[in-house]
Amino acid sequence: QPVSIGSHASNDLQIDNENVASMQCRISWNKKGFEVLAATSDGIEINGTMSGRSLLKDGDLIRIGEADILFVDEVDLLDLSEPLPDAAEDAESSMYDLKPVSQDELELVLQNPLKPKEETAPPEKKPPKQKKSSKKKSARSKKSARQKETLQDDDEEILDVDDLDLVSAAEMLTYEEPDSTGGTPAGTFLARSSEHASDEEETANDDRSKAQSPLSLKDRVRRRSSRNAVRPGERRVVHSPFVLSLAGGSILLVLIALTFWFIIGRDTAKRHFDAAVQEMEAGKYSQAIQLFEHFLENYNKSDYADEARIMLSESLVEKEISGSTPAWSRGLEATNQFIKKHRDDSDFKALYPTLVDYGQRIALGAVETASRTKERDLLVVSSNAEKILTRYSPPDAPPADALARIKAGYEKAEAEILRKEVFDVAVNQIEESIKQKNTLQALEQRRHLLDRYPYYKDDRKMATVLTKILDLEKSLVQTSNAAVPAVTEDYPEPFPQAVTLTLHTRSRSNEVSDGRNVFATANGSCFGIDSITGDPIWRRPTGLDAPFAPLTVAGSEPSLLLYDTRQHELLCVTQKSGKLVWRQPMPSRPTGKPLVYQGQIVISCSGGELLNLDLLKGDIVSQLKFAQPLVGAPGLVYGEQAVAVAGFEAVIYLVSLRPFECQKVASLGHRPGTIGIPILSMGKLLLVCENDRADSALLHVLDGNGQNATLNELEQVRIKGQVHSVPVLRGKQMFFPTVPERITAFTVTDEEGKRKLSEIASAQLQDPLSCQIYLSAGSGGQLWMCSSALRKFTLQNTGITLDKKKIADGLASQPMQLIGNNLYLARRLLSSNSVIFSIANRDEMSSTWKSILGTDIVATYPYGAGDQQGLVCITSDGDIFRLRENDFESTQSPFKEKPSTQLKLPDSLKAPLQSSRLSNGKTAVYCGVPQPTLWILNQFGQLEETIDLKSPLDAPPVLIGDGIALPFRKSIAVYRKGRGLDSVLEHVLPDDVDASVSWKQLIPSDKDQCIAITSSGQIISLQYRTSPVRHLAVLSVIDKKQPIDFKAGIGKDTLAVSDASGLLQLLDLKSLQPKAKLQLDTPATSDLRLIDPFLFVQTKQNLSCFNINQGLEKIWNLDLPDASLAGPPAIIKNQLLLSLQNGKVQSVDLQTGKVSAELVAPLPASGSVVNLENFLLVPTMDGSLYRIDQALQQKGQASL
Repeated sequence: QPVSIGSHASNDLQIDNENVASMQCRISWNKKGFEVLAATSDGIEINGTMSGRSLLKDGDLIRIGEADILFVDEVDLLDLSEPLPDAAEDAESSMYDLKPVSQDELELVLQNPLKPKEETAPPEKKPPKQKKSSKKKSARSKKSARQKETLQDDDEEILDVDDLDLVSAAEMLTYEEPDSTGGTPAGTFLARSSEHASDEEETANDDRSKAQSPLSLKDRVRRRSSRNAVRPGERRVVHSPFVLSLAGGSILLVLIALTFWFIIGRDTAKRHFDAAVQEMEAGKYSQAIQLFEHFLENYNKSDYADEARIMLSESLVEKEISGSTPAWSRGLEATNQFIKKHRDDSDFKALYPTLVDYGQRIALGAVETASRTKERDLLVVSSNAEKILTRYSPPDAPPADALARIKAGYEKAEAEILRKEVFDVAVNQIEESIKQKNTLQALEQRRHLLDRYPYYKDDRKMATVLTKILDLEKSLVQTSNAAVPAVTEDYPEPFPQAVTLTLHTRSRSNEVSDGRNVFATANGSCFGIDSITGDPIWRRPTGLDAPFAPLTVAGSEPSLLLYDTRQHELLCVTQKSGKLVWRQPMPSRPTGKPLVYQGQIVISCSGGELLNLDLLKGDIVSQLKFAQPLVGAPGLVYGEQAVAVAGFEAVIYLVSLRPFECQKVASLGHRPGTIGIPILSMGKLLLVCENDRADSALLHVLDGNGQNATLNELEQVRIKGQVHSVPVLRGKQMFFPTVPERITAFTVTDEEGKRKLSEIASAQLQDPLSCQIYLSAGSGGQLWMCSSALRKFTLQNTGITLDKKKIADGLASQPMQLIGNNLYLARRLLSSNSVIFSIANRDEMSSTWKSILGTDIVATYPYGAGDQQGLVCITSDGDIFRLRENDFESTQSPFKEKPSTQLKLPDSLKAPLQSSRLSNGKTAVYCGVPQPTLWILNQFGQLEETIDLKSPLDAPPVLIGDGIALPFRKSIAVYRKGRGLDSVLEHVLPDDVDASVSWKQLIPSDKDQCIAITSSGQIISLQYRTSPVRHLAVLSVIDKKQPIDFKAGIGKDTLAVSDASGLLQLLDLKSLQPKAKLQLDTPATSDLRLIDPFLFVQTKQNLSCFNINQGLEKIWNLDLPDASLAGPPAIIKNQLLLSLQNGKVQSVDLQTGKVSAELVAPLPASGSVVNLENFLLVPTMDGSLYRIDQALQQKGQASL
């Protein structure tokens, strides 16, 4: 029965201790041995070790609380002297069984009757601590047996062979010699088995009778052997020697079989394990996994089981990450399962290198696969695998190289994935734009994608998308064959009386005109110039910023094509007089010069229109409307039956002339607005110049073989510098002008299999300028370039050589014209907006005449009175013209060619001339670097004095005392005629004044006083004194603490100043004491104009009028939405005349500010209205002065 142990009274063994549970454990038999089972989660202590369940062995010590229990695996021996247990209740469990008594035994008992048992003291019980283990008892038993054998050695001789059973019985007999001290003999111990109960009883009787009658050895043996005698039929089979032999043999055979079974089983497990390992090493991980699982299922107790479990986990990982298509995500999951499964193993640290290898392989492999498949999830897998690599790597040897490779791979994969994502988004956007029929937006999206990832330029999907765009682009082309007739009547001339200042000089006066004219555009007007004499013949205003230079055509008479930017019309005028032949309104601005061929004019417009006009009539015969704007100018294709024109972005169109329709749309890939010159025809080739970079251009060579040309790109050539002017083709040599001032020569061929463009040589000027370049080619490789001057080049075998001689300094403004051996070129100087048009003999590199067109008028000053009244005009070229009223009569030439005075300007002057009117009526004209000079003119414009200055002036000079106050940078000096600049001490600003501070204005306030205003906001009153020495004394200083950007208004005794903060202030002209101030809504944007008592202030696009006598009371405000003032307002009686930069002239009521009349000059005004006694003039940008008083009278201003 099980034995329970605990603190509760219901247990078999109760241990009263607070540390013992109600039931601590139970000891029971489990068919193999005694087993102890803990009843608590803490377990029990066995031999000093805590355990929950354990088989007990002999000598195990169980500690429960403070009690120690020793387990002894041996039957307790009973002392015969002790009272026998009561077997009445359970006869089957009794240790003593009844047996029949033999006759011999009965006789023996009768012969030796039992004596009464002597009283003996009961043996003392040994305490539990004195109990010995079963091993010690066994040793004592063996020792007792050896003693008995020693006593029996003398008697063994009487035994014969036939007495083997008796000998055996004798060996089983135990006999104890009487105690030498006469004590109580040791009691005989009886076995627990009932089979020997009688034997034990007899043995006990014999022991009791030993003291009276000792038996001989032979008798004892016989008695012992007779005890086991049984009657026939009562022998037990299990005691048969034969049965025992069979049982022993069977047991031996079983042990041998078990031994062989163990050996064979061990070899079988080894073979299964080796087979799994072999499959794993062969890379057959699926088979290896099955074999390992089978092995563990059948041999989980094998010595190889632990190793098999590890290799199974490794195979699970290898299965996912090995092979041609690894599954990195599942491999990472398998690695994590590997870690989770084996992390509690005692030898887990030995697996660190394996985990490091898996982490590195998965991290690297995942990013490499992500780079190919563009899967972003693999980047997360790589990051997690990298953590495994880092966690299980040796701390003293981190995998720096592997981490670096992983990082590089990660960045590459991330870039590849981002590229694919951007690509997918862009394709979707492009397809959406195609659905909306917005090809320009689709091309823009495609360009942005290719700019970011040129990798997709040849992508199949992108090619498909591009084909869709091109097909849609062609389908969107609109064709119209409705004729639009031209207009043959010219606009009425609003100001018939005008004089144009055009300086003309020539070295040969005997040359006679042959009637041929050359043409130039200058500041908004086109001029017809006699090709021999250089005299201006006619002038026609066309507006500023023409899209192309005058183009000569052969109509019913020699004509000229112009574009009027004012009316947005294409004009055809005669070359001889400039009279209108026809004019045709354009739907939008032309993108380049028209293509004229066989009586047709093909012109492209920025709005996407391509027009086909009749040259003689000017009618629009047919037109095409493309889905995007056009750029450049059309070029004639080989065969002269079609033209090619470039779109605003990426595409080029092929258009047949008869019929006028789009034949093909091809992709060129150019960027928006990068094509600025016409498409050039080179035999069967087309050349498109794309300025795709700031320092170079890309030349596209296309197939242009006839009307069915494919427009496929055959070749690309990159050239240094941008191309802004048309290259020149002469024979097989083509010369490209590129910025800055470079010439590159190529040979051209359209033969199959040969390079289309081959560079020969190039040349660039020293210290080149970024300006327009125009070329003209001649025979023998000669080339003339007009850029910053006219130069001659020669192409030789060794390269391009430059002739040392140059003429016509100045920046080229239009293409050169060639008549015979003479070149006609237009240029501008850096110091002037005027156009210098001159002739040049290209062989001699000499010039015989020049004309200055579009004269830049710097200032106009009336002089005289009555019949002697006139106007002095000063131009930026140093020419002084004097005009009288009779110069505006119709009988006079409209051109004023001869100046009254010419100032000798320094060479290489970079800044324009400036002038001011002095208080004595004289005029001061001055220039800056490289040679600062001051010219003093009288009231008639005649030169009186030339003064060399030490440095440029910051502001116009004024008279003070007996000299002229000159505002140099940070100082004011006084020039005295005949004494120079050293006779008066200068006024110098303090050293702490910033170097950028300049003088904004000098204002004479008295004969010997002036007011100086600085750009930083200081207003200084100076007085010219002669004692103790001549010097400029400071009377007062006002610091406004705000910059002053524009000139102050000057009245009789008042000074009006406005600073950058918008504060408008009135000051006393002499004392500088403030009179009034007003905060403007916005700061002034031009010079103040004070005409007592009215002060005019322009702010942005508004003109305000204030009354200074009423403390800056605003009288009215006039909106100027289109343009600003071109000059100070002029007051004539009760009218205010305003000249605007857009050419408008307004007459405004001075009291109300309402516009009573408005005129529009042919060109923008360059200055204010000039008020003479008998007429009013307005100067324009082309150097003309228009008389407007008659036109104003027609508008109702009779008082003027």
